[in-house]
Amino acid sequence: MMDNLINEIEITTFRNCMKLKILNLENRAKIGRINSLKSGTFSSLINLEVLQLGGHQISSISSRIFENLLNLKLLSLKKNKITQIDGQAFTALIKLENLDLSENNFNYLPSNVFINLHNIENLNLKSCQLKDIPSSIINLKTLKFFDISQNQLPWLLLYPSFKNMESFDFYSNKITAINPKFFNEIFLNESIPSSSFNLNQCENRNDCSYQFNNLHFCNIEKDKKFEYSCKVDKFEIKKSTYTRDVVKYLETKNKPLDIQVFELFELYENVSTVQLWNSDITDIYGIKSCSNLKFFDLRMNKIEILYESH
Repeated sequence: MMDNLINEIEITTFRNCMKLKILNLENRAKIGRINSLKSGTFSSLINLEVLQLGGHQISSISSRIFENLLNLKLLSLKKNKITQIDGQAFTALIKLENLDLSENNFNYLPSNVFINLHNIENLNLKSCQLKDIPSSIINLKTLKFFDISQNQLPWLLLYPSFKNMESFDFYSNKITAINPKFFNEIFLNESIPSSSFNLNQCENRNDCSYQFNNLHFCNIEKDKKFEYSCKVDKFEIKKSTYTRDVVKYLETKNKPLDIQVFELFELYENVSTVQLWNSDITDIYGIKSCSNLKFFDLRMNKIEILYESH
């Protein structure tokens, strides 16, 4: 039934469709869009497994819209005009595996909105103007694919378990702070591919590097959007809590270094790759501990004299 001219669904429309398993009402046209959903509209569809309602002008989701859909596995509400979702809206969806809420207009979700989704594997919150992540996200132990890209998130302090995670995308947000435990979770899970974490274009408002416990990430391009230096494959972090001695790769570009170069090597004595481009460095005097160094790039600095090494 997709791409029709449906403007409204009566509460009795599916009363005699109890055996129905797939209902596709997605609309890619510019006319004939559903504006609202009435409570109880789908309550007779007790065997429904797939419900697609994308591409309409639905503005809110109340607590009883999806009641009795105990066998639903996929729910798509993408590309609507949703500004409000009741905290109990998905409570009945105990078998739900895929939830797509992408490209809507809510910037807030109730803290308990995901509380009962114990089987969810794919959650898409892309481009929803989100400014925070609901606390119930930590209950999603089965989540494999999580997309919160293109939102307005200023920090990443709450996140789902990485036990089964295969892909986590938070491209293009306004993130200026991340929970220090976040990267511990990543590296403790050997099943997570390095390419599955997309942190690009996370805005750095203060034009300063990040500090997570003792691990200092430096990769900031002045007056440009922040591209996080930890692309996973660039670091060789051991499976342990972060300490300075496990850092292998350091990089900063187009930003004055806030400490002396020799202090950098004292902090990260096991570093093997260092790139310090255009960082207003005038000398590298005093470097004593660099026995593990394999690559040292100092291009575009202000060094005039190379002193004798110690």
